[in-house]
Amino acid sequence: MKSPACRTTPQLWSLIWRSSAWLLAICCPCDTGTLVWAQESETATPPIVQLSDNRAESPTAEPSLTVQRHPQAIPRSDFFSLEGLAPEAQSFSQELLLKALDGEAFYTLVGQLKPASEGFWGSYFALEPLDLTEVERVRVALRPWNVPGLFHADVLVYESAQRGQRYASAYVVHVPSLRALVERQSQFFGQWGITTESPPGEVLLSIERCRQPGDRWRGFGLLFGYPEYAVDFFVEAGLHQRTTGEFVERDFRQIPTFTSRSGRFVYAVPKLSRPGPEDLTLERRATHLLGEYRRLRSTDKETPPNPIELLRDWMDDGHGYCHPQHLLDKLPPKTDEELDAEIAAQKQLEQSPKGD
Repeated sequence: MKSPACRTTPQLWSLIWRSSAWLLAICCPCDTGTLVWAQESETATPPIVQLSDNRAESPTAEPSLTVQRHPQAIPRSDFFSLEGLAPEAQSFSQELLLKALDGEAFYTLVGQLKPASEGFWGSYFALEPLDLTEVERVRVALRPWNVPGLFHADVLVYESAQRGQRYASAYVVHVPSLRALVERQSQFFGQWGITTESPPGEVLLSIERCRQPGDRWRGFGLLFGYPEYAVDFFVEAGLHQRTTGEFVERDFRQIPTFTSRSGRFVYAVPKLSRPGPEDLTLERRATHLLGEYRRLRSTDKETPPNPIELLRDWMDDGHGYCHPQHLLDKLPPKTDEELDAEIAAQKQLEQSPKGD
């Protein structure tokens, strides 16, 4: 059934890229749908800041562990500072941040594997009478996440109106990764006047407003962190089905998050294709980061951890300055063979009957 606005709803495309149910949405006969799911890479490696050779030997993340300070490091007290927010807004900001870290936005905030992420808050709002109360509440809570030159967070409002409502979704951007992506894909993003200096919010809004479905799918795919070959496949498969009505069979690659092993950071690939260098690199880096986060995130306390202090501790250089590169430098060294063994063990555990 066609949607009133002839566009796939944001709620539907959110399901599309989070689970295998999204493959059904490509059947939408509308001319300008939203199918979000993928990321780019000019080479065989996804866009992540390379791990420094000067890694600390200790896997701990306490501020006492000293690493080489990044030139753009931020004083700890200014990094995700809640100062100026009302108590309720402070609590809500931390609630959203923990949800972001426990989901796919972890790979934007921590790993730099995804230039942009959403999925940690979304809601419809009424157009008549207009009610932006919740949208503004979220925007206020996201203000402390905006670290100049490092992170940008806001709420993206989607153009398509459904039954007198529009959908809004919170997002966070790792600014250096976004700029690197735009530079590598300058021919694509430049069509809309997007350059490396374009504000992140302008970039996301420009892609959301693309009228051609292939451009929209490709743009969100690149922004949301999937291998370039997978982006190409998804766009080509979608356009093929729009032209011929034939569905292109596919498999799915799943990158786990703290709260879910599947259905969150997921992308489509050609049916029966074997993982390539891009897939393996992405999976290994995600496993390395997530394993350390699980260690830091685990607690015997009944109350959840303070996500801001967790980030500050992990990104602190040991002298009160925070930067994501410090976190990468603190990761305990692991070989590809060690990471592959961890991945295989986890998959075997998932496939075992409950109770084994």
